[in-house]
Amino acid sequence: MKNIAIIFSIAFFCFGFTSWQHEGKNFRPPGTVEIVEGFFFDDIERTNLDWREYLTWIVEKGDGKDSETYKNALPDTTVWMSEFNDGEPFKQTYFRHSSYNDYPVVGISYEQAVAYCNWRTDRVKEMCQANGIDFPNFKYRLPTNLEWELIATTGRNNHEKKVKKVVKKYGYDYLIHNLVYNPSETAVKMTAPARSYLPNGYEIYNIIGNVSEMVAEKGVAKGGSFLDPFEEGIVSKKYKYDA
Repeated sequence: MKNIAIIFSIAFFCFGFTSWQHEGKNFRPPGTVEIVEGFFFDDIERTNLDWREYLTWIVEKGDGKDSETYKNALPDTTVWMSEFNDGEPFKQTYFRHSSYNDYPVVGISYEQAVAYCNWRTDRVKEMCQANGIDFPNFKYRLPTNLEWELIATTGRNNHEKKVKKVVKKYGYDYLIHNLVYNPSETAVKMTAPARSYLPNGYEIYNIIGNVSEMVAEKGVAKGGSFLDPFEEGIVSKKYKYDA
């Protein structure tokens, strides 16, 4: 089980959204890319800043900091201790310190991910209503295993050519993904900012590597992580987790 590596990318699913226009422009959910008409996917992993925004809302407009809702939404920062002998600094700072704002949030359970999806759906609908934006029914959710694999595979069409050019020019295989390319003891194993490395053909970052991503099937993650050798970055492979 890869405790730290478990993370989620959220699929944005809505009906007929792309055919609706506001002020002459097609509406696209913020931070997403369009896969097919009416189906969107986040272009980056959810970050520590995203999750702190969620917690702040619970404190200020939800049930408060002493509530079970808030406590149940906190990431499990002790996952760093199970993966690193010197994990204490990350346990204390990775989620809270502003230096890691743009890094993917880790230590999130499946139940927390689902709750976040529901919260995000409500907040975006509130935003639309507050701004007089008419919208069809939609929801944020975790992608199914099949959806994730199709996006990861199909989105590599032009990406492979880009990768070959970069590798040929610089000789840096590790520019492709944040995976372990050097299995030695001195290899740097750490997450990278969510918008790092080369995006795939859909312009989605780190769908392979950096941190693994939850899918709708509970206990299954995809894509490999910074803890895994590059050979493990296989689209079809399923990673099991239970925390």
